[in-house]
Amino acid sequence: MTSETVSRLNDAVLHFQLVLYQCPVSHPDHAVALTNLAYAHLQGYIRKDLEDIDATTSFFRDALALRPQCHPDHPLSLYNLTEALTWRHNKKSTAADIREAAKLYHELLLLFGREAVYLLAEGHPHRGSCLNELALSLRCYFDHQGKPNNLDEAILLHEETLCLWPAGHEYCDYIIGQPRGRPRPPFLQMRQHW
Repeated sequence: MTSETVSRLNDAVLHFQLVLYQCPVSHPDHAVALTNLAYAHLQGYIRKDLEDIDATTSFFRDALALRPQCHPDHPLSLYNLTEALTWRHNKKSTAADIREAAKLYHELLLLFGREAVYLLAEGHPHRGSCLNELALSLRCYFDHQGKPNNLDEAILLHEETLCLWPAGHEYCDYIIGQPRGRPRPPFLQMRQHW
């Protein structure tokens, strides 16, 4: 990296630190200021110009805490934290970091999966497949977390999927129960390692 690029990165970090100092925790833009500072730190870490991945992770974690699930930037905050945790895991090989990142990535999948499915109009040709994918994700989440509401929702989504797919559809048997001697379809093969 050129010295000019490093200089710009350092200027950005200093700028975002000043903005953060002017936005106390009670300020409505505090989470944005934290996110911008953390992102500049993360870019510096990725480019090997900054070393403190712990501070970066902490900034992203604080920003997420300020953006509860109903906040429109909650998914972005989840994603940013997962990126920092993944980079920290890559450097320190901490099992806790990668477990937390996986949990947060799964939460993102569920958030975007639900949104994507509910945005597909009734009758859309891929609605059944999307409902089935979301149901599989919820089932896997239930297997790891044991939350009954995830299993209940997975069952409802599978039932809706079966109603959308005509009798004899190639994947219906896999929802009801896998027939012997037949390979698993691609969408189920991805889930085997979970």
